[in-house]
Amino acid sequence: TTLGGGFLTSALYVTQKSGTALRATIEGSVLNIILDILFIPQYKELGAVAATGSAMVYIAVRQWLALGEKVELKSAFAFVGKCFLFSLGAALPSLILPAMGLDYLALNFLVFAGAFVLLLLWLKPLSEEHCGIIAGIQPRFGNWAKPFVRSQKI
Repeated sequence: TTLGGGFLTSALYVTQKSGTALRATIEGSVLNIILDILFIPQYKELGAVAATGSAMVYIAVRQWLALGEKVELKSAFAFVGKCFLFSLGAALPSLILPAMGLDYLALNFLVFAGAFVLLLLWLKPLSEEHCGIIAGIQPRFGNWAKPFVRSQKI
C-alpha cells in the first residue's frame, strides 16, 4: 500500500498496459499462496502477514517497473518518499500512547492526525507549483493547501 499499489493499477490501465497490471496481480496472488503454504505452518499469523506483505511488495515493484517503461517516474519518487516519511514521523507520537496505558483507536487517530498536520505546517513540503496543481484539480483544495506551501526565496 505504501508503494502505491492502488494508484499503479489505475495508472497502468490509463497507459494501456492493463495486461501487465493483471499479470502482476495474478503472479502476486500465486506468490502469496506459495508463501502462505511455506510460512503459515511454522510462523502462524506472522507467517501470513509476511507472505501477504511480500506478495504486495512484489506486485507494487513489478507495476512500478512496468509503468516506468511508459512514464518518467524518478521525479515522483522524491515526493512519494517525503509523503512516506511525513506519515512515519506522524505515527511516532502515537506509539507513546500504549506505553502510557492509553491504547484507544480514536485517541491514536487524533494524535496521528494532529502530528501530521503540525509536521506539514512546520516543514511546509509543498511548492507553489504543487499548490497550483492542487488548485487546478479542485479549487477549494488549493486554498486549503496554502498553509503547507514553502515561500519562494528570491
